[in-house]
Amino acid sequence: MNCRVCGSARVDEVGAVEYYEGFAWTIYDCLECRCRFTRHDDAIYPRLHSQAASRYGSYRSLAGDCEQLFRQSDLAGLKARLSAGTKYAFVIDAVEQLSKDVRLLEIGCSRGHLTSYFILAGYKIVGVDASDDALAGAKAAFGDHFVKPDSAAVAAGAPYDVIYHTGTIGCVADPMGMTRNLLGLLKPGGLLLFNAPNADRCCLKGQPWLDEAPPPDVVTLYRPGFWPRYY
Repeated sequence: MNCRVCGSARVDEVGAVEYYEGFAWTIYDCLECRCRFTRHDDAIYPRLHSQAASRYGSYRSLAGDCEQLFRQSDLAGLKARLSAGTKYAFVIDAVEQLSKDVRLLEIGCSRGHLTSYFILAGYKIVGVDASDDALAGAKAAFGDHFVKPDSAAVAAGAPYDVIYHTGTIGCVADPMGMTRNLLGLLKPGGLLLFNAPNADRCCLKGQPWLDEAPPPDVVTLYRPGFWPRYY
């Protein structure tokens, strides 16, 4: 087993988890990049998005709240609702320090809840998600601002002033490759904003993973200093 993040063969098996019946995952530590990782399953995300009872059901609820505020043109209410989540407040605050004519790209937009704020505020934005079900919900609620990752509209909108993703980098198969691709779509001096799950939070003896971010959804945990080291 090589590290799925950096490719190193220097890995240790640290245990196994099975948060969902039938989804048993072996956990590894990479001794080179120090990420904690498990295998990735592309098929799981359409299933998670399409099932209201999955942990992605919270995004449906949040998108519903945002749609109601969006249709009322309640920008302040929409900001307040989203800012209850620190990862969303971080992105909103960073973008609002820039001029209103910046171009935005959101990766892993889900059902469009965060995107909706920037649409209503008048920003030029494209939201991207791999789930057909999530994109259909986003378009129905917030308009034609959403595309699949392989859409020509993604490259056509480049270069972007800001590219952001929240809750995504722990879920993708190739986080390094994705980051390189996103940097290639960014203007010189532009911002790439994201949050990353912290492997150091597995601080209890024998704790292989974070209970609040289980596989098969989140499949990579990063150590502090990982991103500055590689980028």
